[in-house]
Amino acid sequence: MTDPLSSNPRDRLGGQERRQHLLQRIESLLSVLLIARRRLQARGSRAGADPIRTSRTLRSLDGTIGICRRARRALLADRPPDLGPAAADAASWDEFLRFRALGPLTRDEIAEVDIDQLCRRLSGQD
Repeated sequence: MTDPLSSNPRDRLGGQERRQHLLQRIESLLSVLLIARRRLQARGSRAGADPIRTSRTLRSLDGTIGICRRARRALLADRPPDLGPAAADAASWDEFLRFRALGPLTRDEIAEVDIDQLCRRLSGQD
């Protein structure tokens, strides 16, 4: 039996790569919308421009810009504020979370490790 889809939209964002792709798309869209808004404001100040149409279009652009900014905040909220050196070895945010859930190694776990065997395995000799 399959699990039902989560009702939390953040659970459906996928991996870090997908969030990064979405963030890049939103940033591009925001750039285009902000340029369009500036151009519309410049045109609206000219003589002969329809002020009602200009203000309606500006409100529409402002609403869309607001939605994009909220989406950007939601995507950035899933990012760690500062991973620091702990995440330097992690290949992705998901991997970092998995290792963080495991917790730190204990002294007993370290004492039980056969260092020679570990070295052979890491060098591919085992």
